Amino acid sequence: MRRNGAVKRRLRRHPFPGPGLAICVLGDIDKEKLDILRKADAIYLKEIENANLYGAIWQAFAVLLRSRW
Repeated sequence: MRRNGAVKRRLRRHPFPGPGLAICVLGDIDKEKLDILRKADAIYLKEIENANLYGAIWQAFAVLLRSRW
């Protein structure tokens, strides 16, 4: 049963990040920004899963906007 659950999760997985995280960073790209984006995306997806909305949403992802660092 556990294996079957893992297969189901993999089949319903959103296609993000697709071409990579860098596409979701506006402005210059560096390791710090990519690390922030990875953390933000993990939190965002966890909250969607906790609300039982993951299967109802085709694609969800975080975007790091330009701001002063």
